[in-house]
Amino acid sequence: MIQTQNLAIGYKTSRKTQKIIAAHLNMSIAPGECIALLGKNGVGKSTLLKTLSGIIPPIEGNILIHQKDLQTLQALEKAQALSLVLTESIQLGYFKVVDLVSLGRYPYTGWLGKLQQEDKRWVDRALELSGMSDFREKNFIQLSDGEKQKVLIARALAQDTPLMILDEPSNHLDYPSRMLVFELLQKLARQTQKSILVATHDLEMALHFCNRVWLMFQEDDQTTRIEAGLPEELALKGSFEKLFKPSVFTGFLPLGNLSATPTPYNGTYKITGDAQGALWTHKALEKATPDLNFIHTEINIQVEHQGISNYRWILSHQEMESNRHFHSLEALIQFLKKFSA
Repeated sequence: MIQTQNLAIGYKTSRKTQKIIAAHLNMSIAPGECIALLGKNGVGKSTLLKTLSGIIPPIEGNILIHQKDLQTLQALEKAQALSLVLTESIQLGYFKVVDLVSLGRYPYTGWLGKLQQEDKRWVDRALELSGMSDFREKNFIQLSDGEKQKVLIARALAQDTPLMILDEPSNHLDYPSRMLVFELLQKLARQTQKSILVATHDLEMALHFCNRVWLMFQEDDQTTRIEAGLPEELALKGSFEKLFKPSVFTGFLPLGNLSATPTPYNGTYKITGDAQGALWTHKALEKATPDLNFIHTEINIQVEHQGISNYRWILSHQEMESNRHFHSLEALIQFLKKFSA
């Protein structure tokens, strides 16, 4: 859906000089993925988002959306390729919810700006998917912060772009609203097969609801590198402890008990072995279940801890002649997706 090729990001410090924040970035987002961008303040998350969305140009390298270079797209083509939900507070007075969501159809309405039946269907679908259909005639100013955020997500969804980029969508929201927003993003990625990139400081929600995580680290020379992977795998590798203080991250380890709408699936898992490895394996499989179908047969997974940040997964199943061994959680899940297809 989107990929970067040797991308360098940064900004100009004067007419002749520029500051490079991160370089040699080769990353991608697949359809149906919800990816969390995590990092400390000032590490360059906003610069990365603005570069990926075409607001500021890259210092070098390319950004491809559906194999088209973002820098070559006209404004209307960009609006049809990606949608944005930014952190800035929007003051719209007595704008109705349905009218605000309808603005997402602007790239398709022509110079007259008149909604056609197809546009209205997209607006209705966006309101339904975001759970805001009952609020369509309400004034935006009357909504809670969480409801306003869902309306802005609905507007981006109505824009019908393959890529959605969000900057701190749960900022200033209470705990239930934060959880509902991230649950909505996870659902949208699954149901619409859109690629969603969300910058956040909400470690708990990112770990629970996002398929993958991009961790931005600042090195000693003040440059930034990005480590990408399954959140559960990064947890087992100790990557979060490197980004945050170990004492801070340790408080998030029992996240297997975080309540959310369960995802039904056919088949069962039996996970044994190292306790921490089993916890994160269970969480990763829980998120992958919409893509798995074992027809009520049991998958046995043994998790072995082979040293610091080093794990092995042993998979057995009645249809396999011999056990399969995996040295990464992501490899295990990719195999299960193909095996259950």
